[in-house]
Amino acid sequence: MNILIVEDNKYQLDNLKKMVIEGLGDERGNIYCASDIATAKKIYAEDDIHFFMLDISLGYESGLELADEIRNTAKYSDAFIAIISAHKKFEDKAFTHSKCHVFVEKPYKKDAILELVNHALVNYLEKV
Repeated sequence: MNILIVEDNKYQLDNLKKMVIEGLGDERGNIYCASDIATAKKIYAEDDIHFFMLDISLGYESGLELADEIRNTAKYSDAFIAIISAHKKFEDKAFTHSKCHVFVEKPYKKDAILELVNHALVNYLEKV
């Protein structure tokens, strides 16, 4: 399973990556990291991504706009997308407009991220 984490805070990005690795356990996976939308787009254009973890606030950019672009890309129309944000007010928009699967509120707990990775992994394995 290929996972793309998009988070502009280096500490948060590193922390999420460690949790994703732990959540994958024995499963093989490639974890890609981006701190901005341009880098994220380059990654998902070059590699097949199965699970997207997106922060909403990416400097002056929006993770929800990125989710919309991902969703409007034919090969990612049914991709598993999780939004991670301290901005709970965007939760409804994440589900209704951007059609994300999961909204995780910051500060997140490790158990929530491990459960999220497990859920994404099950979703991926069901499709393979």
